[in-house]
Amino acid sequence: MKTYVWLSFAFMGWAYYEISGGADFQPQERDAKAEAPTEEAEPSVITTRADTSALSAIAPSDGDAAPSVTPAAYAAQQPQPAAALDVASWPQDNADRQEPAPAPTPPPDLRTVAGSFVNMRLGPGTTHGVVATLPRGTEVEVREVLQGWARLEVVQTGQRGWMAVRLLTDPS
Repeated sequence: MKTYVWLSFAFMGWAYYEISGGADFQPQERDAKAEAPTEEAEPSVITTRADTSALSAIAPSDGDAAPSVTPAAYAAQQPQPAAALDVASWPQDNADRQEPAPAPTPPPDLRTVAGSFVNMRLGPGTTHGVVATLPRGTEVEVREVLQGWARLEVVQTGQRGWMAVRLLTDPS
């Protein structure tokens, strides 16, 4: 590993040397007077002022008094609401309109634990921590099956976790 690091640094140094000009590099003479900014030069950024005519209607013109807002000036600045919709004028012939039937929910996938004492884990795999140890015959609802692991919920307690599918009975 040490050799790899040293070779990497050597390669990067050589690449930087070549990119910067290598042996052919000729430093350029710079004139300090030419680089100094002159006061006569025009600024490259143009600053403009925002339109403040709307603010003058609200704020007082004298700078000593605290700004106050009159209700009329405040109302003038607020956006006006859209016209109200007349719902009563809408057609009321909903007799021919049918509501879509709700999709039938599939029956729950209920299984039981087939092993003597089986660990229910936080995630799909033995590297995840154990949530609970379930005895044989515990009824569980399988929510999802992923790569040989089942995400399940214990029917009696509501605990959720993961268990190997091979440790559960077959779906009925």
